[in-house]
Amino acid sequence: METLIINGGKALQGAVEINGAKNAAVAILPAAILASEGRCIIDNIPDIEDVHCLERILSSLGCNVHKVNNNTLEIEDIYVDVGATSKDEVVNTFNIRVGDPIAPKVEFDYNKELEVCYGKAFDNRVGCFCIIETLKLLSREKDLGFDIIGAFAAQEEVGTRGAQITSQVVKPDLAIVFEGSPADDLYYSKGIAQSVLKNGTQIRNLDQGYIGNHKFIRYAEDIAEEKHIKFQNAVRRGGSTNAAKISLFNKAVPVLVLGIPSRYVHSHYNFCAKADIEATVKLAYEIIVSLKDNINKILYKIPEANGVKTGYTGQAGKCLVSSVKHEGRNIIIVVLNCSDRWNVTEQIYKYVSDNYCFKANNMKDIVNSSEFINLGSVIEECDFEYGFRSSKYEIYYLRPSCA
Repeated sequence: METLIINGGKALQGAVEINGAKNAAVAILPAAILASEGRCIIDNIPDIEDVHCLERILSSLGCNVHKVNNNTLEIEDIYVDVGATSKDEVVNTFNIRVGDPIAPKVEFDYNKELEVCYGKAFDNRVGCFCIIETLKLLSREKDLGFDIIGAFAAQEEVGTRGAQITSQVVKPDLAIVFEGSPADDLYYSKGIAQSVLKNGTQIRNLDQGYIGNHKFIRYAEDIAEEKHIKFQNAVRRGGSTNAAKISLFNKAVPVLVLGIPSRYVHSHYNFCAKADIEATVKLAYEIIVSLKDNINKILYKIPEANGVKTGYTGQAGKCLVSSVKHEGRNIIIVVLNCSDRWNVTEQIYKYVSDNYCFKANNMKDIVNSSEFINLGSVIEECDFEYGFRSSKYEIYYLRPSCA
């Protein structure tokens, strides 16, 4: 221990400033939010971490906290979000006035007028709800051609352990993760916020533990645009979801994260919009059903089908290319800009199979026949396969057999 040596003979003089007591400060600061109006200026506050922590807590609750200097704080107004978008809604819909007492009462509620849900732990109760609703819609579908498993994975917030075990048990080929995603429309201005209430489901591209599969994301966006489902894109700088563990399972699994924008997700009261929940469920359903369409629809409509590719753009509409094995040959059917592309493809195949057959012939003989005599000349001796009807040539498919 160091020794402090004082040589006497001189009287102590001067003043010592006494800082405010820490225990008093941490009680006075939260008491300031009880003031119904005006500003509270609190001076002589100790410059310590306990006080700094309380400043951050008050700010997160909606207080306007201004630090005048290291020992003086100015506190005014506490912002309490009830899910309203105007003062008129606060006063007339909720009947709230300045000075009304506020205390947490945690129970689920739904405001029909605003179409907003209220409750605790929406991250991730709302995700569980979306799984249930999606499975209800899928129960109407017959013969999807693949298995659908809904899993409520536990311990996401402490290492996504449940998702890791679920992946090992289920062994998924594809996954959709529903997330109660933090809404940031209160912290960022319009156009900057990535998760906005009533702006549709949130498609997550990236976070601290997950890099989205860009093909799966584009596939989901195309379906959302085709089905007129509102969505918003996000790149999250913090946090992650169960997708982090699922996407790394085995040799990697394509995972899509659909978020329901929720304000204050880890607090005792959360807000999310009914429209965003419905958009999330609808998009998940349409994605899953489209997999059935791509993989299975033509296969069960035309058992001889051996290939299928869909396509869609705003200008080209719904398109479909199918390959069907017939009498040892492949018939290629192309349907463009057709909303009923699956049934139309089936009708074309039935017409072709009922009215046409395959025959091998020499291209020179075909071109020199009376039907084609003025259309050109044979460049290369080569057998072709072509379709014909009765005794008159009516070519609908032409391919070099020697290629």
